[in-house]
Amino acid sequence: MFTLLILAFARHAETNVDNYIVRFVEGANIARNNNDHLWHGKALNGIGVCLVILAYLGVDFQVSTLSSHRDYSFSTNPLKIQIPNIPYPTLDAKSTSKSTPTPPKTPTPGTDSTPSRPSTSAADPQQLLELIPELGTTILNLYNRSSNFQGETIPQICFSESVIRHSKFMASVYLANGLNTKSLTNIVLGDPIMKPEIIERKIHGLPDKREISASVMRAYPNPIEALTVLDASKVLGGIASVLGSIGFQRRKAMITRELIRILIPGLIQARVVGAAGAGIHPAAGLSATSGPIGPVSGGSGGALDIMEDEVEIGIMGLLEDMCSAYGIVRKLNKNMAANESTDGERQPGEEIVAENELRAFGWTGLKIHVLRSCMSLCEALPDFNGVLKFTAQLLKMGGSDLSRDEQIKLATNISRTISAAGKLGMDGVVTSYWDAFLLREIELVE
Repeated sequence: MFTLLILAFARHAETNVDNYIVRFVEGANIARNNNDHLWHGKALNGIGVCLVILAYLGVDFQVSTLSSHRDYSFSTNPLKIQIPNIPYPTLDAKSTSKSTPTPPKTPTPGTDSTPSRPSTSAADPQQLLELIPELGTTILNLYNRSSNFQGETIPQICFSESVIRHSKFMASVYLANGLNTKSLTNIVLGDPIMKPEIIERKIHGLPDKREISASVMRAYPNPIEALTVLDASKVLGGIASVLGSIGFQRRKAMITRELIRILIPGLIQARVVGAAGAGIHPAAGLSATSGPIGPVSGGSGGALDIMEDEVEIGIMGLLEDMCSAYGIVRKLNKNMAANESTDGERQPGEEIVAENELRAFGWTGLKIHVLRSCMSLCEALPDFNGVLKFTAQLLKMGGSDLSRDEQIKLATNISRTISAAGKLGMDGVVTSYWDAFLLREIELVE
């Protein structure tokens, strides 16, 4: 939201972004002089956002990134936007105690206490590519430094969002093979980047996907229970998004499992509150929603008052993507999708062969646990089609690894879900079940 707000003003006048940078630099200088690491990092973050927006708009600029206390120095090129020095932390800012605020000093030439960095220009993406990661690392170090002072520790959600923002920048540069129009459009506007089959490494300094993975995992909160369900979902979703974009599907699936584990209790609690407001017992489960609803009878609906088109369709894509990483379902790429049928279109013989192929590898106990989590999440929503899909998949995948009582319970759950969906007037809520154990014996009769 902050980036889009600055971008909206910048579309009318590029000088607005220049003004923002001046204000951020002034704030960063004040925070640095007072050893206020928290607000110093926040001001540097605003400077980094403005620099990326200027590069996206194609505005030529130059900034001399000196690390010392000195007056603002500007570029002498009149065709470039002149940006003040970026106030990096000084060497004495590493102390763990607050110092007495002192006014900014005006050093004489040649008396800098810290080395200077070369000037940066939008005409040279390589310099900006080196500046932004360095700026991001400095921001995170300042946030960590602020935790040494009581009452100034940055909230975990803010720290995690800063890490994810920095990691997304590196992931965009990695996928676009440099800081170019594709990467800048993805960073500022969120336009997707089509991942190439082979990423060529012709530009020096491009981030490696292992570095990106290690960077984004710093956003993982410990303990995760310290955050609210909403904040934890934002953080875990952001981490999974970055990991998926660079091709770390297994690690993404691990984070997605953790996201589902966080969501299920929150959704169940919401159902309990909704059931209490409707005057029904929450233990009634899906049968509690069996009242008339919406266009079928004009009624006000059941406890959750869910219409058929109100169920989020994106959740199924998320769950299927996670299941494919664990070898539960086959994920079809674009070339296979044009030639192969989906699960619902396969004939029973093809489905048996596909299930046997998937059963031949992997950890069956882990697959069962993942399918139970998917089924529990769909029940907590509730998503009737999802409940049927993953219940049937669990029966097919589990087979003899499931106890007899659990198999009976799952079969009953399928019938109960179809019945509840029918009472709600939801047509087409069905599932197909076929496995290798349905046919037990064949006798030839003359």
